[in-house]
Amino acid sequence: MQKILQKGTIGRNIQRIRKEKGMTQEDVVRELQLHGRGISIAHFGHIEQGRKNIWDVDLVLLKQIFKVEYEEFFVGITPDRT
Repeated sequence: MQKILQKGTIGRNIQRIRKEKGMTQEDVVRELQLHGRGISIAHFGHIEQGRKNIWDVDLVLLKQIFKVEYEEFFVGITPDRT
């Protein structure tokens, strides 16, 4: 497993998608747990707030749970041009 480091945009996109799907954080965490991912509601909330990074496998599961394409998680993200 690999962590995806985020600056908050992925988390905001996860929150946006979750709300568009009419799901609560509890709903999503329950689905993740049914797929064997032990995650708490507090931890999931921190991911949405951009305070915690997300594991790649969790992003794969969220894609399946939300029934969206990966691009949805990366809306608004542009490469740093430093």
